[in-house]
Amino acid sequence: MKFAKCDSKTFAIARSVLIVGVLLGFSSAQAAFVPLGAVGPAVTDWEYEAPAGFSIADASVSISGDATSSLLFKLGGTFSSFDPVTVTFRTTKKRAEQYFFMNLDMKNMTDVPWKGFQIEVSDFYEAVAGAAFHPSWAHVHPGAAASSYAPFTTLVPSTGAGKPGVIAKGGGTIAVGNSWLPTKIRLHDGPIDESAEEFLRFDLILTPVPEPSTIVAGGFLLLPALLQGYRHYRNRRRAA
Repeated sequence: MKFAKCDSKTFAIARSVLIVGVLLGFSSAQAAFVPLGAVGPAVTDWEYEAPAGFSIADASVSISGDATSSLLFKLGGTFSSFDPVTVTFRTTKKRAEQYFFMNLDMKNMTDVPWKGFQIEVSDFYEAVAGAAFHPSWAHVHPGAAASSYAPFTTLVPSTGAGKPGVIAKGGGTIAVGNSWLPTKIRLHDGPIDESAEEFLRFDLILTPVPEPSTIVAGGFLLLPALLQGYRHYRNRRRAA
């Protein structure tokens, strides 16, 4: 069998394509579920999947009381835009209900301060809005005594279709370059049939809320371009 010869330039391009393919393969392989508390103070039967830049350190995971009472962890990450970030949690075996205490370290690397933060939860098996703060099943308990949303002081129910949660706002802002560090946010999940053990799974959806004044200021910056466009349109209409 004869093989066609290729020059050095063609070979270099082919090699580059191969390298990129390998790197993409590694990248996609890393986007998988990771054990929650694989090593360190606690080993759990939970695992999670998070986008690049968001993770839970094993050392931050601990269990207070029995296996269902309070699983504590700290989720860290950086926001460079206001696009929602989804972190998925699921069990590796059937189990009863689970309570969580979640600490967050959300760094603001957008271009404007945050006036608030929205936390939503969507249950994989029964994604219903339900009551404002206590639907079935996966949900947030914003009124938990140990929880702190500082500097935000006002909690408003977020009851989007299938995504109940809470919006924390008022009392302060998170400047660009700083981090929001709430502590012991209470999460709760459990089987649809409360008398049975089932696989559990839910999405945690995190979205920073920009300061309104910065949005208004941005709107004013666009006014000259909008006026110029309107004048151009009006002059074309007159000429017609």
